[in-house]
Amino acid sequence: MVRHVPDVAFKDLCLDTTRPDAVGPYWRDLLGLAGARQEDGDWSLTGQPAQRGVWVNTVPEAKTVKSRVHLDIRVSDHTGP
Repeated sequence: MVRHVPDVAFKDLCLDTTRPDAVGPYWRDLLGLAGARQEDGDWSLTGQPAQRGVWVNTVPEAKTVKSRVHLDIRVSDHTGP
């Protein structure tokens, strides 16, 4: 049973990477979001509603364990490998 928690709401998805200039444009283009590289090297991606976004954050260390989060996305026109 899922209980409603009134003081908690989704705001942003944050992706950590050592390669923000590859990861930021990839997710921006794949999800059809607007986005730009910030002065600190991170990427800010936005769509609708504007208050929900994706942040691609630079981290110094590479991932060492399996990710525990995944994205379910729907692709209407797939023309890649």
